[in-house]
Amino acid sequence: MFRLVFENTVRRCIAAGLVSTKDAAIDASFVGADASWQRKMRDGDLTGAALPRPVRDWLADRDAGPDAPANPRRSSPAELSRTDPAAAWTSRTVRGRFGYAINVLIDTPSGVALDVKATPARFAAEVDAGRDMLTRAAERFGYRPKRVAADTAYGSAAFLAFLRDRDTIAHIPVMERSEQATGKFPRAAFTYDLERDRYTCPAGKGLGHGGFDQRTEAHIYIARASDCQACLLRSQCTGGRLRRVTHSADKQQTFALREDGVT
Repeated sequence: MFRLVFENTVRRCIAAGLVSTKDAAIDASFVGADASWQRKMRDGDLTGAALPRPVRDWLADRDAGPDAPANPRRSSPAELSRTDPAAAWTSRTVRGRFGYAINVLIDTPSGVALDVKATPARFAAEVDAGRDMLTRAAERFGYRPKRVAADTAYGSAAFLAFLRDRDTIAHIPVMERSEQATGKFPRAAFTYDLERDRYTCPAGKGLGHGGFDQRTEAHIYIARASDCQACLLRSQCTGGRLRRVTHSADKQQTFALREDGVT
């Protein structure tokens, strides 16, 4: 009923000429859940026999729904509430708490909200909501903005590729984690060869593809231990026997987006 009333209101705004269909923005607001931060469960606790009823019901609904995860282990949150397991644990607050995100698609010239969607307060869920809202707005109202603005949380290669495929210009910074290297050479210091699917380190040595991590959905590139042990730059690169570099599963899209100038 609420969805029906909302969409009828949006249609009236469009009919009155209040929506420009040129520029849109996507953002999410945090809403705290009525769930104690002290009553948390870990992912490993889901295999236990004595689960609280809310958790049992949540697991049953998740596994039986149309969007049941292909990899339950991957989709299970690291921490969940015993009383409100659908909420996501987030560190957006000082102490951290469970909560939800209210995602909104807005026509920026007019300020008209074209779609809303509630999700757990998890960045991946918010990005999915952004894609769903744009798709639904196009199907229900024929709304296809020429430009979409959002913050870095929406800057995944998959979401940027989704916008590119819709011929939509993305005003979204690309999410880049390569600088998170705890004082050592970041991934940006390594040169990636798209054709050969390998990296070259600052010392000129190669890192070949070493496999795919299903849990983190990342490709792993590994240097030879003999190269690292004899390298003069080793102290600046790794404290282990050899250096590893990871690359997201959608790396082909990332490089294609950068070649297209999407930043």
